[in-house]
Amino acid sequence: KQKKKKSLRPLFKLPTHINVGIPVHLTGGVILPGQSMGNRIGALCVRVPSSSATAITMKQHLKKTHESLYYVKRTPTALLTHI
Repeated sequence: KQKKKKSLRPLFKLPTHINVGIPVHLTGGVILPGQSMGNRIGALCVRVPSSSATAITMKQHLKKTHESLYYVKRTPTALLTHI
């Protein structure tokens, strides 16, 4: 009998980017005791790089993720999802 050779190729290819939904507390800051967040929550949908994109260091991966979030966090997108 011949042994089957194991394939070095993965069964599937991981994506280079992932779409994520991030909940956002619209009034910001800390929720004080006795307060509730209530219905003051929005969301951001952002495309971020996955760690499988290339052989990069964690520091480089964190920088790429930060860059992808930096702009969208400064837009009114989360507020508009609440309205």
